[in-house]
Amino acid sequence: SYLEQGPIYKPDKRASSWRTDRSNISRHIEPLIGQIDAPALDEAHVVHFVADVTRGATACDVKLGHRARAIVRGGTGVAARALAVLSAVYAYGIRKGVVDANPTKNVKPPKGKSPGRFLTKDEWSRLGEALQAFGGDVGANLFVDAINLIALTGCRR
Repeated sequence: SYLEQGPIYKPDKRASSWRTDRSNISRHIEPLIGQIDAPALDEAHVVHFVADVTRGATACDVKLGHRARAIVRGGTGVAARALAVLSAVYAYGIRKGVVDANPTKNVKPPKGKSPGRFLTKDEWSRLGEALQAFGGDVGANLFVDAINLIALTGCRR
């Protein structure tokens, strides 16, 4: 019902997001907790669900057709997205009067690895000075241009 009627309630949500939701439901939610009636699902079920997806319980490699595969893995990012979809399904269920509460409400999504740290203003200044001293003008040194591109576009760890 969420996938069929949900777009009425969320008209601004993109079609690609609905496809992702459908994938999360069919590849993670249904296999792990789909046999539990919606009103009977509790926080403990959700905590175990998140842990199972994180450790890769739903991992599979399915051939979908000629030159098409679905490689499903687990991990913290996948578990966090699946939890978000499950929460949205329950929010929809509350609006429709199917369930009274959202068991995902107090479950924290797993955190992935930190992306690292960002340079300070002083470090940015020193990097700029070093690149200027090393390469000079734009186009004069491929290495300097590459570092500038990476730094200015956010393409860095």
